Amino acid sequence: MMRLFCFTSILFFVIVHVAYAQHEMPNGTPSSLTPGLKPVFIAEKKTRKIKRVQPDIKKSAEYQFYDRVEKIARQKKRWLRKAAKEKYTNPVYFGHNNLPKKRAVHKMKYCWECGIRH
Repeated sequence: MMRLFCFTSILFFVIVHVAYAQHEMPNGTPSSLTPGLKPVFIAEKKTRKIKRVQPDIKKSAEYQFYDRVEKIARQKKRWLRKAAKEKYTNPVYFGHNNLPKKRAVHKMKYCWECGIRH
């Protein structure tokens, strides 16, 4: 009795397995792909000349580095030109955009910008 039960269960298992192995998917490809069955896509080849494109040098890391160095050098030149003006070299301008007025000693006012009377 036990032998008959084992034989039928194995037979049932094999039949179910074989039935599912042959099942096809909705798009027409078999469910169990074998190495020989690979989908093939055929595309039309257009006869065009191959356009050669030079690499964009401006996007390279080395170019960007030298670009930043040049930019900083230009900025430093600008700062040096600005610092050479009288406003920054003359101590009378200390803390002021414009030269403070010269007043008589008894009319001098306290300046909140620089903390000096003038």
